[in-house]
Amino acid sequence: MPDGSDAAGDPVEMAVQLALAFYDHCVETPQDTLLLDRLRREDVLHLDLDPALRAEVQATDRDTPHAWRP
Repeated sequence: MPDGSDAAGDPVEMAVQLALAFYDHCVETPQDTLLLDRLRREDVLHLDLDPALRAEVQATDRDTPHAWRP
């Protein structure tokens, strides 16, 4: 974590750190942000991905809390 704190056990702190990282990414790479804004979860899963990357995307999707999914 950028500030050296450990958010591993605090879901609120994890959400704050994720939001800050997302914001930083948006500021640093606005074109990527526009592209990601237009991709839906289903769009990513239907891409012709390398098998290892597809497994990583599916694992990440599996680990995402249901409440965060559309």
